[in-house]
Amino acid sequence: MRLKYPLRSFTTGLVLSSGAAFFFYLGISLSYTYLSESLISLLGLTLLCSLIFWLKGKCDHMFDIVDVFSKTVSLDLKSGQPGVYRFLFFLRPVYPYIIASGALMMLLWVLWSVPALIMYWFVQPHSPGTSLGFIVYFMSVGSGILYYLSNKDQFPTLSHRITFFAGVLFAPAGAVKILSNW
Repeated sequence: MRLKYPLRSFTTGLVLSSGAAFFFYLGISLSYTYLSESLISLLGLTLLCSLIFWLKGKCDHMFDIVDVFSKTVSLDLKSGQPGVYRFLFFLRPVYPYIIASGALMMLLWVLWSVPALIMYWFVQPHSPGTSLGFIVYFMSVGSGILYYLSNKDQFPTLSHRITFFAGVLFAPAGAVKILSNW
């Protein structure tokens, strides 16, 4: 879908970048405030979901082997399947949700906790204001640039591109100013 008017591209850049700024500011400040708890919980959930993903791969392989074995060697007798296989087969519909939650936890860990950890290393632990603003500004402008690069066909003229980047550059500064005074 191509944007018809340059004002629409400005609004797109404004909404995209300010939404990203609010998302990053609140998440990074929350992760910074509760750094040890957030890192441990997000890392633990990520490891748990990764373990479940690994088990899913192993269980699918085991299910295939047991199915082939039961149909060829044991002449379709199901008595040879251990109870663990039946239990894991019962949980099979839940695997996609566990994998999606693990991917979401990893994404949140990368987007929130890693910048909070970098701020904690380079800034005094109790005054993150200015550095948080800079990090949020650059991350939201970066997300606007990634949006532009993936949707270049929506901005056919130079005026569309200029107004989009004006919205992308102005929105995070206003959002950071509003959130820092809040």
